[in-house]
Amino acid sequence: MKKISCVFFVFILAITLILPAFGQNEAEFSVALNIAGDGVAITGYTGISTTIRIPATIQGMPVKEIATQAFRNFTPLGDGPAITSVTIPEGVVVIRNAAFQNCKSLRTITFPASLRIIESYAFNLCESLNTIEIPEGVSEIQSNAFVDCTSLKAVKLPKTLTMIKGGTFSGCRSLKNITIPEGITVIEGGFNGCRSLESVVLPSTISEIHGGSFMNCENLITVTIPDSVVTIEFTDGRGGVWRSKALNCFEGCKRLNIASQSALRKRGYEGVF
Repeated sequence: MKKISCVFFVFILAITLILPAFGQNEAEFSVALNIAGDGVAITGYTGISTTIRIPATIQGMPVKEIATQAFRNFTPLGDGPAITSVTIPEGVVVIRNAAFQNCKSLRTITFPASLRIIESYAFNLCESLNTIEIPEGVSEIQSNAFVDCTSLKAVKLPKTLTMIKGGTFSGCRSLKNITIPEGITVIEGGFNGCRSLESVVLPSTISEIHGGSFMNCENLITVTIPDSVVTIEFTDGRGGVWRSKALNCFEGCKRLNIASQSALRKRGYEGVF
């Protein structure tokens, strides 16, 4: 009898360990009807796994969004290990404000091809996030979406994005290189305080770089501007108000090489380095 009980215990333990690989039970997620009324919004998680795979359907309805603050500050059981990995299913189109804010142990996030919008502060203070690949089709990443993701080293941005908003990657002090994809026309201030950033490649579509965009990127060495770029407007988008501050979008970039400084001057930059 004891042998049977022992085998049963081992079986249950094995199932507990295996289940995360196949996704959580839909009963572990708190949900609401999404704004459009055509699917599910994930509002919370009540399970204990640190590796989360969100189901594609819950209660027979497609999962369409991750709601505001759904996983913010999340730790299973309140005092257990924090989540380390999240896989978002196909069908999700929007990740709302602060959805994963302060998930300090989150290392990997898998986005679906269906994703279109990442709202403000969605991954703010995800200090263990190492790399992100945002899929083609995403048209909007709102301000401060990845601010202070201090371990973030690599970012791949989609060509469907047209603007990098203020603070998007500010404080990502481990980020070393960034290629801004063709299609981006405006950078509103997205890389302030990226201390490890060494090189930036700008696309031929860029037309505006706003104040503070690369301020205090103290290890920035090169900024590559294609010959096709005739003029870059170094502005804050407020009709010239605080223009002297707006022009300082490369202030604190003390290692910027002479060739890059020259290229920026030729495009209209009047601020300090």
